[in-house]
Order: sequence, then C-alpha cells, then structure tokens
Amino acid sequence: MSAPSPTRLAPAFVAATLLALAGCASEHDPGDPIWLLDTYGGPSFAELLEVTVVGDTVAFCSAVQGLNLYDAADPEALKKQDSIGFSAGSSSYPRCQHVVADPTGLRLYVSSHADQIQPVPFVAVVDAVDRKKISVLAEYNFDEQVEGLTVAGDLLLVAAHGDGLLVFRRGEGGTLDRIGQVGGLTNAWSVEARGDLAYVADGEGGLAVVDLADPAAPTLVTQLDLEGTAKDLVLRGERAYLALGSAGVGLVGLEDPRAPALLTTADTPGSALALAVGEGADGLYVADWNDIRVFDISDPDALTLVGREPLPLDSTVDSRTLGIAGRDDVIFSANWTELVSYRYRPGVKAPDLVVSPATLTLPTTAVGEQGTGLFTLSNDGQAELTLTALDHNDQLTLDGAPGSLAAGDQATVVVTFAPDNDDRFASAVIFHSDDPDQAEQAIAVNANGSGLGVGDPIPDWQWTTLDGDVVRVSDLDDSPLLLAYFSTF
Repeated sequence: MSAPSPTRLAPAFVAATLLALAGCASEHDPGDPIWLLDTYGGPSFAELLEVTVVGDTVAFCSAVQGLNLYDAADPEALKKQDSIGFSAGSSSYPRCQHVVADPTGLRLYVSSHADQIQPVPFVAVVDAVDRKKISVLAEYNFDEQVEGLTVAGDLLLVAAHGDGLLVFRRGEGGTLDRIGQVGGLTNAWSVEARGDLAYVADGEGGLAVVDLADPAAPTLVTQLDLEGTAKDLVLRGERAYLALGSAGVGLVGLEDPRAPALLTTADTPGSALALAVGEGADGLYVADWNDIRVFDISDPDALTLVGREPLPLDSTVDSRTLGIAGRDDVIFSANWTELVSYRYRPGVKAPDLVVSPATLTLPTTAVGEQGTGLFTLSNDGQAELTLTALDHNDQLTLDGAPGSLAAGDQATVVVTFAPDNDDRFASAVIFHSDDPDQAEQAIAVNANGSGLGVGDPIPDWQWTTLDGDVVRVSDLDDSPLLLAYFSTF
C-alpha cells in the first residue's frame, strides 16, 4: 500500500477535517449501488420512528411532531404534505410510534405506548383522503402497552408488550371493536398477517404464529426461538425476514406456514430495528442504528450483503436509523432528525469500507511509554477494496493496514501511541480508498484526556446506595463494575 509520510495533525485541523469529510457523504459516485437522493430535516424533528409508504406518500411518526405525511412522488424532492398530533398524547410533544395504512391508503392507523413523554397508550384512526389536510377520526386509550399494528381485511391487529396480540374489527367512521386477544407471548413488537395466520415479532420470544380463523378466539400455534430480540418482520412469498436487534437479521422459511424454520442469519454491526422489502428490486432494506444496510434476496435461501449507507453526515447533529420503508428500488429512512431517501440499484457492485470503532480511545500513556489500540477494517461491499493511502499524527504508528480487501473480508490494524508530551491527545486517522461514496474516512483517536483512561485502575471511590448504605470500591470483589449505563433501545 502506498502511504504518505505521517503528518502531525493538530486538533483544529482534525475538527475541520472531520467536518469536511462529513460533507462528502452527500456526493455519490454513480458506481455506488446505494446512493442518497434527498434529505429532509424538518423543524424540531426528533426520534423519527416507523415509516411506511402509501402510494406516492411517505408517512412516519415523530416523538415531537406526531404523524407526518410527505409527498415522495419524486424521491429526489421530498415535500411535506401535513402533520397531526393526538389528544391522547403529550400537548408539548404530540407523539406517535407506529403507523400503518389500510389497503385503500385512505385511512391510517397509529399507535403509541406510554412513557414519560406519552402518558397514555393509544390507537388513533386517521382520515388521509386529502393528504394535505388529514384529520383524526377516532382515538382509543389502552391499559396495554400497544406497539406495532397491521390491517388484515376488516381486522386491525395490534401487538402489545406483555399482553400478546389484540384483535379489533374495523368499522365505519373509524370505529374499532375489540373482539379478541391471545396471550402467551413474551414481548410483542410488531405483527404481519397472511390468510388466517398472524406472525408476531415477539422480542426474546422470537417469531410467534397465531391462528386467526376465529378472530374472536385467536390461538397461539407455535413460537420459533431466535437469537437476539425480534423487533420487526416482513413477509415475502414463503419467507419471513426478521430484525433481531443486536443479532442482526434472520431469514425464516414458511413452507409450512404453521411451523416456521430458521434458514440463516446475517450479523449486522449495529442494532437491526426495522425492515422493508423492495419488491421490484429483490432488496431487503435494514435500519441498523448507525446506517442502513441492503441485502440481495433474489435467492430466497440467502442473505447477501450488497453494502451499507452511513447516516447523512452533512449535519453536525447525531442521528440514528430507527425506521425504514421501501418502494421497489427507493428506500425511505427515518432517522433521529431526518427523513432520507435513497435509490438501490440491483446488480451494481462496489467496495464499501467500514472502519470500527468510529472513535478510538487509547490508554493513558506517559512520555517514554507506549499505548495500543485496534481498528477493524471491513469491506462490506461486493467488489474488492483498495486502500490507497492513510494519514495520521506522527505520535501514532499503524501496523496491519492491508493494500486491499476482498469482498466480505476484514483486517485488524494495531495503533501504537508514543506521546512526546503530556498534553491531551486528540487526532485522527484518515483512510483513503476506492470506496465510491466514502473515498476518505476520518476516524478520531483520543488519549490522555481528563477522567479515567482505558486500563486505568479505579480510585477507591465511595457512594451511597438507594438503601442508604455507603459502599467503597475496595469493598467489592474483582468482578466487573458497571459505573454508568444508558440505552434507549
């Protein structure tokens, strides 16, 4: 691999470089199989969740703007149509979490569970005949923590945490008549239906099958145990695809619709939260927290990774991919702060460099000593990747960077830090490659900052527990100590 002489990168230069490289993400080479079409960051967008396509309209739920509709007839020019909140929700943050359309596309059903922002679980029925003037037909409050929902003929099926599957009869004027419920599920997140059967993504319970032949008395047929947490599913022919959180994506055979069988899984580096199928493109689209991923599913027995697209980085605001929808070869992604459209071109093959982690924190290292850390380089594309050069601070040494990576291969790069002063270290490693849409990737490297460094001994702190007991670190055994933890999913 041809590499230039290492150059000391000052913190100010690093910040400018990271920002400049971030702006490159919106420019896509025609050789890329997944390329950005448009980004719409609406005012106060936050926590964009489930997204669905209704003809030329994209509908999605937001934690602070309720239900939103966008005209996506031209996916390169998204245009807002209307939005609406719900009286059952917070007056400050008109929240909703899941949305589905009936077969006509003229009526939408919305659900939201309760939390600190949203005080009451509800299902709302929305009239969407006029996309620019939608209205609420009816709202229903629940004791159950309602989640995903789907329309099955004249039925509305609603997954509910801890309460299984709720069955409603849909009537005129937005009425919903609750007629049945099946328990025995673990933590139902989403549901799809086919004929007299419903398939439920049941969290740690895997995939559940429910018999709806008598919708007033539904019965649990079977549950297929799966790795991870089943959050979402889509049906296609004799196959079910499931988002399994940290366990990636699962492919399940439905040759016997009442006895599903796991065929294969595909790991993903993020947390697979939502799925969509591009019917005319043989693509499976995955919302994987930090990016979207596309799998070729033209072979019904395989999940072949085509590549991934990172979050749009022309904004300094952190984002997360939480929802996804597809209309043939067009992908609509619901990120934390943006609605984004992409186009997938089947058959186009390109390399796709992924560097992990995005930020490397090295051990506290004194002058005259050395600290080490690791990067993993992966080629998640379908063509060979060539690394042409890399830039880094002269206090860093990199070993193991390959000249090329075959499709699907990965390599480990050892980073050695030998400081020439005691200052806080903040720099970057910049990888140059023939990845068509990210020819340069800047990865932050930090060391000798304030607080505890990686590998540092824990001081003998003391704290008071909720029970009023005083505990010191020295009172504990040698097992791992979790100092703090935060998670939203």
